[in-house]
Amino acid sequence: AILEAALLLGEVVTGWDAQTCRDAIQHSYNAWLREFGTGNKEHQQIIEQTEAFLNAYGFSRFAPFPYSSADMPVKDLAGYRQKGNHDSDPVIFYTFRGAFEKEIAQNFNPTQFAEVLKNAGMLKPPASGRGYQRKSPRIDGRQINVYVLTFRPEDYDEPEE
Repeated sequence: AILEAALLLGEVVTGWDAQTCRDAIQHSYNAWLREFGTGNKEHQQIIEQTEAFLNAYGFSRFAPFPYSSADMPVKDLAGYRQKGNHDSDPVIFYTFRGAFEKEIAQNFNPTQFAEVLKNAGMLKPPASGRGYQRKSPRIDGRQINVYVLTFRPEDYDEPEE
């Protein structure tokens, strides 16, 4: 509406009539829609940011589980990773709260970030349905609260754009 008003007021400069102004606005809007679609770009950015972190640090900052203190130490440990017994099983990343909230969800509200990942099938919430952290498997005899992440499932359907 603002662009249309500006074009109509600029008729003296452009020489365009009202219909030409509306056509120009419609053309610009259609081009924008083709480029960006109607989906929520923030959700797409959250998924991409999470996958980028897991791709970059999944094997360097996540210690393999089960983990022994005799294994080589991991610099800037972000959590633990566990691969299932079958090739088709996903790698599960037990992610520490600090790494999730300060690094993976950087520049976003961590609660909203976790909700988007849960809806995308990338975060496994606790069975109680409250919050987004679960208990980790026992590591050196103790369990801690972690965010349980995986890569986006291959059968995940993208929202319509």
